[in-house]
Amino acid sequence: MRLRRKGAAALAALLLLLAIVGLAGCGEQGTKTGAQPPASSSSGEPLPEAKAEEDFPQPPPLRVTAGAATFEAPLGSYCWSSEGRGVCADMPYPPKLAEAGASVAVQAGEIVKLAFDRAPTSLQLSIDRGGELAESVEIRDGGFAAAAGKRLYVVNAEWPEGRVPYFLEVEGKPAVDTDKAAAYRKMAWDVLSDTERRQVTEDWREAAVEPYTDSTEWLIAPDPKGQAKAEKTASLEGKPLVSVTFHTEMDALLGPHVTIIDAETDEIVGFLPRM
Repeated sequence: MRLRRKGAAALAALLLLLAIVGLAGCGEQGTKTGAQPPASSSSGEPLPEAKAEEDFPQPPPLRVTAGAATFEAPLGSYCWSSEGRGVCADMPYPPKLAEAGASVAVQAGEIVKLAFDRAPTSLQLSIDRGGELAESVEIRDGGFAAAAGKRLYVVNAEWPEGRVPYFLEVEGKPAVDTDKAAAYRKMAWDVLSDTERRQVTEDWREAAVEPYTDSTEWLIAPDPKGQAKAEKTASLEGKPLVSVTFHTEMDALLGPHVTIIDAETDEIVGFLPRM
């Protein structure tokens, strides 16, 4: 009787061991087969993989040529659909055009060229003032004439797939009157010393005279006698300034002589520092 009980106990232990091994095997099989795409909670079907941004249709780029610079204009907010797929993009306003390389300076009246890979069905150009399209601009010769001063331009282009705004900033520098330019050259020449004049490598009467829009913080102010002294000039912000540049034998080492003149008062207000 005791032998039978011992045999029954051994059989029960064996069956328990087999059951444990079987459960472990099922667990391993579940891990291997479980590496499948996740199922949606509603249908049980695998969820589609996320599409990369380049998989979505994109509007044609706008290439801008202004003077020696060529760049792609940043896009504003738009919706675009093609071949049964579509995308909407919400862009910041105003765009950071300087960081995007879409802010340039040219001579006022110079033609800024606009080029698309595919011609739009409709094209409009406007000047943006505080978020409002305040002024329409004529498009001619494949572009537009830069207005005097700094302007934010919006190019609205339309295709069957959608309507897209593009942004660019152009500063039109006003040309200097010929008679004024000659007078400014004479003013700048007269304040040079004899030694400085001998170092000039060009005919001073042909020196470059251009509107000056860079920083005036470190200009060297002239003293009452017209000679330069190293101190900061008074604030010149907002004033129409002109530069006269004389290139010299020492340009590689010191840089050229550059005189800054106030175009309102026709007075010398400073000089760019040389190295």
